[in-house]
Amino acid sequence: MTAKRTNSKDTSTHTGTHTSASAKYDPSHYVVPARDHQGHATRIWCHIQPSMDHEIVQIVASRKWPFKMKGDFLRWAAWEGIKRLEKAEPVPHSMLMVAETIVESARQAELWNAFKTSVDSLEKSVKSFQDSGNEEEALKLLAKIKNDVLKMDEDVWREEWLKEFEKRFGHLWARHGTRAVSLQRAQATQ
Repeated sequence: MTAKRTNSKDTSTHTGTHTSASAKYDPSHYVVPARDHQGHATRIWCHIQPSMDHEIVQIVASRKWPFKMKGDFLRWAAWEGIKRLEKAEPVPHSMLMVAETIVESARQAELWNAFKTSVDSLEKSVKSFQDSGNEEEALKLLAKIKNDVLKMDEDVWREEWLKEFEKRFGHLWARHGTRAVSLQRAQATQ
């Protein structure tokens, strides 16, 4: 196995924005950023058995978890392995506590960036509909997204989405007499 360290401020990696038909798993639990909070990464190479590679490919292709590439799965597997081994036996000179803090910090930053990108993209789509004079389609899109957001299991992200909805699109709902987005999950069954 060889390793190569890179130092780049490019922190773009795949994030927990994946949605699959199966919502059994919280995608954020499977996101292990490729770079730390300073943009550092180390590339590693190793050989694995073809059957293992086949399974990794099938896991990624299944879209049951938020792995978009084999590397996403391998980072997660390495991280889970590290934690499991260090739980079983103390490792001399371990930096697990520091690493956990860095991974969690980088994960939260990625999730926040993915969230902001998603909301910005929605805003762009709504503006595009408005610019073409099709505000009704903009409202349909917002209603669909709002309905999906209200079904989210994670309170924190649902509340963030709803705050952004109100901030960015509340004026549309008000102008068209559509009920404003509420922060109450109970209204998910409207």
